[in-house]
Amino acid sequence: MKLGCLLLVSLIQVCHGSTEAPCEAGFTEQRYAFTVTRKVLERGRVLGKVTFDPCSSGPRALYSPDDTRFRVFPDGKVTVKRQVTLHDGSVSFVLNAWDGAGKKYSVTVSVWNEREDTPRLLKRQKRDWSIPPVVIAENDRGPFPKRVVQIRSSQSTKTKNIKYSISGGGADRPPVGVFTIDANTGFLAVTRSLDREEIDKYELEVQALSEAGAKVEEPMKFIVKVIDQNDNQPIFTQTVSEGFVTEGAPKGTSVMTIAASDLDDTKEGNNGIIRYSILQQTPKEPPNAFAIAADTGVITVTAEGLAHQRNPKFSLVIRAADKEGHGFAISRTVVIAVGKADLPEMSGVAPSLLTTHVLNIAQGTPAKGLTMTLSKFNGREAKWEQVSRSVTDQDGRCPGLLLGEPLTAGTFQLRFHTGEYWKQLNLEAFHPYVEVVFIINDPKVKYHVPLLITPHSYSTYRGS
Repeated sequence: MKLGCLLLVSLIQVCHGSTEAPCEAGFTEQRYAFTVTRKVLERGRVLGKVTFDPCSSGPRALYSPDDTRFRVFPDGKVTVKRQVTLHDGSVSFVLNAWDGAGKKYSVTVSVWNEREDTPRLLKRQKRDWSIPPVVIAENDRGPFPKRVVQIRSSQSTKTKNIKYSISGGGADRPPVGVFTIDANTGFLAVTRSLDREEIDKYELEVQALSEAGAKVEEPMKFIVKVIDQNDNQPIFTQTVSEGFVTEGAPKGTSVMTIAASDLDDTKEGNNGIIRYSILQQTPKEPPNAFAIAADTGVITVTAEGLAHQRNPKFSLVIRAADKEGHGFAISRTVVIAVGKADLPEMSGVAPSLLTTHVLNIAQGTPAKGLTMTLSKFNGREAKWEQVSRSVTDQDGRCPGLLLGEPLTAGTFQLRFHTGEYWKQLNLEAFHPYVEVVFIINDPKVKYHVPLLITPHSYSTYRGS
């Protein structure tokens, strides 16, 4: 028997009834899928068109995609607003529209590269075909069960009473029962709201059997992808909010790095992409004494002539916002101490304290702009407590590693974020970070901890 193929058929709403039937607002399809033939979608590219009936005689519908890289015009034309790269061969987003009464309607829009290698979607592929992934938006409020797609065998025209079944995680394996299938019609349904941060995709397998229980064709594996929505706020990932800079430091001197994270998607959408900004500086003079890199959170000096006597410290209110600066936002205050130029290289009660020096021996230069954290071990609570977070200057050093506090005896750890440093240089790192743990027995003598790095190795020792 010649085997056919299983097809995923998107559900399409079709309105039946007489002309007197009341208008039902909504999109004409429960999901839209547009195909392209390239991985990189340039700005202004037209992808397709959606149709929404607002059931009103007013102006045409206004659309709002939850992914700001796309734009939908009032006539329903879907275009690329900013360049998009289809890293996994496809991208999906939720499109919102409102009817004449102000009720919100949502639909999933998928864009997929038909030239993308499809075995990532179908682990078993014996024919030259391609199928877009099934996509469902997280946090859907139902009602449930809700039909998603119809799965149909091409043998259904030849074999009567085909019975469909599904297996895999989300069907007959934990979490059991998230998806069901109508054995007679092949309609796949989701039974509850999904959470992308919990499970971002489900791998299922569908079978088509005859009434006698025989295969009418080979089982097919497919993926249900969960589309991200911006339902998480950013959080700051560091506990220390203090930095140090020596007075008179030149413009561009790195002071410290602010770090925040977001559980939302950063790969196929921008919900989890964070941008940083400075909301307020105290004191206000000199104005704009510091700047923060919007994408990395590195704070640098932008004003000349910083003086300890005039301004011994600055307070900056830092804003971190997801959705590339247009979504949920949080803020925190950081304090930057301005040290005297005649202080020892590492601030403290004596000139012989803790110092470090990072050298990029692969390129023969100081490792400028490398973030590091200094922590001390708390023996009573058996945990590391962060002392400071610093960024190396143009000489690969970190003035103010101890933030002006005296050095004490104990076990310390210097964590060098080497992966981020090499990424800034467009190089791939073997070590995402380097941790150096050392013991301070006598805080009255100098401890120098140099680090020599390449993208694939590092070495350290106690210097003088």
